[in-house]
Amino acid sequence: QYVESYFLNDFMQTNHNNIGRPHIVSPYAKEKRREATVTYSDVYQADTQYNGFHSFNFSQRPYMDYDLAQGSIQDMISRDTDLVLLQEDKISKVMVGKNIINTPGGDSSISLSKDILSETAVPYTGNYGVCLNPESIAVFGKVIYFVDIKRGAVLRLSNDGLTAISDYKMTDYFRDKMDDYQSITESQYNDKLNGTLKIIGGYDPRHNEYIITFPHIYRTISSA
Repeated sequence: QYVESYFLNDFMQTNHNNIGRPHIVSPYAKEKRREATVTYSDVYQADTQYNGFHSFNFSQRPYMDYDLAQGSIQDMISRDTDLVLLQEDKISKVMVGKNIINTPGGDSSISLSKDILSETAVPYTGNYGVCLNPESIAVFGKVIYFVDIKRGAVLRLSNDGLTAISDYKMTDYFRDKMDDYQSITESQYNDKLNGTLKIIGGYDPRHNEYIITFPHIYRTISSA
């Protein structure tokens, strides 16, 4: 049997106890899923051996909300000193420790900022996103490849921006793929796809190829 002691320790009597930290019960508390929000922790200081990766002080608002109208954030990739946000319907760039300053003359410049993340995400040209298929993303060096099945396109994000590489003699092929998969409802995934709609992407550095694997569509044939 065990007895819980009121005192802080068993070696001396004190007027303090050690039964854990207090918790406030709020009737308004609820769980919320922030699908277009980036949250960041405290810093890691190698010279002082302070590791703040586990610390999220929400009194200091350690997060930034981005445009939910572009869909949920499916993946985030570090690229140079920026962060690439891959949402369902848009690909954007978020600056880290920097901000854009606009002048009255319409010019803009980049300056250092005390903010961890910039308030606005700068979208890349082109109405493309990664849909709900983050498994199609492949990264090689500073180049990012992914599939936008909603728009029937295969994209490459490089220093020159977004490029629909599927437009090179493969436009009809991927548009046909789009029609095939968009015609299947979620309730039919198990019957026709034997699971969820997963488009696996990978990069072959030896042959300099972006390789995509589409799930097989099962057809039901009924006999008379």
